[in-house]
Amino acid sequence: MQNTQIVPQTNALPIATNSLFFNVELFEHVQRVAAVFAASKTVPVQYQGNVADCVIALNLSHRLNIDPYMLMQNSCVIHGKPGIEAKLAIALVDNSGLFTPLTYILTGKGDARECICRATRKSDKVVCEEKITIKMAKDAGWYSKTGSWWPKMPDRMLRYRSAAWFQKSYCPGVLMGLQTADELRDNEPVDVTPKNDALEKLDDKPGDLSVYETNPTPTPKVKKERRFSCALRGGDMINESFCRDACKNVESCAYSEEKKVIK
Repeated sequence: MQNTQIVPQTNALPIATNSLFFNVELFEHVQRVAAVFAASKTVPVQYQGNVADCVIALNLSHRLNIDPYMLMQNSCVIHGKPGIEAKLAIALVDNSGLFTPLTYILTGKGDARECICRATRKSDKVVCEEKITIKMAKDAGWYSKTGSWWPKMPDRMLRYRSAAWFQKSYCPGVLMGLQTADELRDNEPVDVTPKNDALEKLDDKPGDLSVYETNPTPTPKVKKERRFSCALRGGDMINESFCRDACKNVESCAYSEEKKVIK
């Protein structure tokens, strides 16, 4: 008779044993390292005294397999998203070993100025390339943004953006989905909230919430009740409504004449 061992099934997702967040020993070590970086004056301001962000940076450097100090010096947070400088992204692609070093071909003038980022994939010798033009930058709104570097140094921006698109098209795993700082700045979120005239009215009358109501309900007028000192209750003040409707001592009330007036 053959013995059969029943293995219980589990729906738990597999967790990498080298994960900084799910390995207790690694996580404790990372917190100590993060405290060192947070205490340093040579890391960017956003990391100084911020252990939590240092832990996030250490995790990113671990996933990207790069030096954490180098990542911190070339990282940023824009519109709530982490990003890295384009020069670091290019270095990661070049050091990945998947392609020959990236090369750039600049041609044309004016809106026709373009840059082709090109490299040969080592596995099959296929030539891969991405092209960005000044016209594309203007049509996408990158060129006209306030503080944009496109009008100031168009050739460099063409190189950086074509390299970023090359990475997304041919080796997205190198950056693990991270965007470059230039892309984050150019892709600023657009407010699509419908215009509400009530909000403009509210600016003119701070605290006036009636502008939100299409048919404002008039505030009911509350009649202020008279009060009397009741001798039968030791001089306590009582409301007119109680004196008129609830009190049972009408005949012996010292204020019966007043009560007649009230009624």
